[in-house]
Amino acid sequence: PQLTSDYQQNIGYIMARVKMPVIAGFLIGKMNYAQEHDIILNISESSYLPKLAILRREVTNIIKILGNIIDNAVDALSDSNNYQKKLMYCYDMMMRGRHLLLLLRIMVVV
Repeated sequence: PQLTSDYQQNIGYIMARVKMPVIAGFLIGKMNYAQEHDIILNISESSYLPKLAILRREVTNIIKILGNIIDNAVDALSDSNNYQKKLMYCYDMMMRGRHLLLLLRIMVVV
């Protein structure tokens, strides 16, 4: 019931903002990872990733970067004594010519 409904809402929320299924699935996994550490990982409403025509290795690099940053934030917050542990994940991705720009912010919400 409620847990299943929340999970389905999270999937719908991410899929509406991330149009690349591999990255969307990865982010869903990271939300679960954060939750296992009693941390809420939210994706900002302003974040949007369109379907980009990029190479597989570029997608792999994006996932490595995102994973490293999110893991570091979760690890750092896991060690804190904050009562409410919440991360806000905001990003913008855009193509500039042949370059993919990734603007990423992870904020601790207290």
